[in-house]
Order: sequence, then structure tokens, then C-alpha cells
Amino acid sequence: MSDGDTKIQAESAPKLPTALKFIRQVNFPDEPECVCRYNGVTYVGLYNGVAKVSDDETTGEMIIDDVADATGLFIYKDEIYVLVNDVSYFKMYVYNLQGKRKREWDTRMHCVNHGMIKFAVINDKVVIPHPQEDLLLIYSLTGESLKNIPCPLGSCDQVYIHTANDDCVIVSPCNPMGPLFKINIENGDILWRKSNLKSPNGAVSYKVDYLLVCARDSTDYHICMLNIHTGK
Repeated sequence: MSDGDTKIQAESAPKLPTALKFIRQVNFPDEPECVCRYNGVTYVGLYNGVAKVSDDETTGEMIIDDVADATGLFIYKDEIYVLVNDVSYFKMYVYNLQGKRKREWDTRMHCVNHGMIKFAVINDKVVIPHPQEDLLLIYSLTGESLKNIPCPLGSCDQVYIHTANDDCVIVSPCNPMGPLFKINIENGDILWRKSNLKSPNGAVSYKVDYLLVCARDSTDYHICMLNIHTGK
């Protein structure tokens, strides 16, 4: 690659946001556990259900009140998927956008105290990390177990996951030394691994080809930007 190509590539990369502006405070009846944005509406998983809030609102509206300890939340094809830290096993509940329950299934993951397990839905597949066995559990949208993918989760009780592109997800076990990595859920190939991020607390998409990742150094949390294709 020539110096000119390097310069063009650097100039085309988006700049990392340098400031956050406080817009408003949104009140909920319970402690927020997880959040998902879908079609202009923000859905929030609470300890005792799921609420939604539009951009101009300051109070969340409860739409689901028959689950407790919603540790993960994802909206896909107009359905709300809620992963619940149930009495003995993590359980998946599926609702329509009005909050009516449509189906449910048990996972084979034992519940853990204060466990924070996120999940993702991509290409009609539900992907749930199983840190106790270092696996990604792959389900159909109706709860049929399709396969398990070996995945180095490090027996961490807090695992964050984010959809990438094609059949890939970004996985970030919240361990002191990470790592953050991109894995193909069809063949289990790890496409890249980032090992110098301490305690990565999840990732979100930014400008199509990038990720914003929350990690921490010795004193505080910070946000870094990575290329979603290369991890650099």
C-alpha cells in the first residue's frame, strides 16, 4: 500500500466522538438491566419486566410485566426476545411489540448469581453465550437447538455479544484482560482477536464499518473505536 493509499484510508475513517451531550433523563419503575433500539423506539429490560420509551418521552411505558431479571434483550422482525435469569436455568421469552407472549424455551445454562448474559439474533438464529462450557448456543427463532460452537469465554459470568456482519458476532467476556473477538457462527472461525482491552463491557456499531467499545484502564472506563472487519 502506498503512502497515498494510507492517507486516504485514514481520512475516510470516522472520527471518534469527543463529547456527549446530556439530553434528558428517562425514569423507569425499576432498575435497567439491558437496552435495545428498534425502529425509533428504545426498549429497556428491567428487573421486573420490559419498558419502552420514544425519543420525546421522559417516562418509560411498561409493556411486559410477567418476567423478572431480564438479563438480555433483542428485537428482531417485530418480536421482542428476552433472556431471563430464571430460578434454575436461563430462559428465553418471545413477545410481539405490544407485549403479548408468543413462545418460550429453556436453555441448558444454569443460572448464576449476578450473571449478566447478553445474546444476539442474526440471520434467523438466536446466539446465546454459555460461559460455563465455553460455547455459543445456536437456536432457531422457535427455540430449536441447531448447534453449539466452541468459544473461549473464560468462565466469565458477564458476557456481551453484538451482531457484526454476515454470520458473525462480536463477543466480549468482561474479564480483566478480555479478549474481544469476532467469531463466525457457521464454522466457529475466530476472524480477529483484540487482547489489549481490559474488561471490555460490550460494543455497539458505529458508522457501518466500526465498533465503539467500552473498556477500562487502571483508573477509569474509556471508549475506543475498532474496524469491525479487522479489529484494528
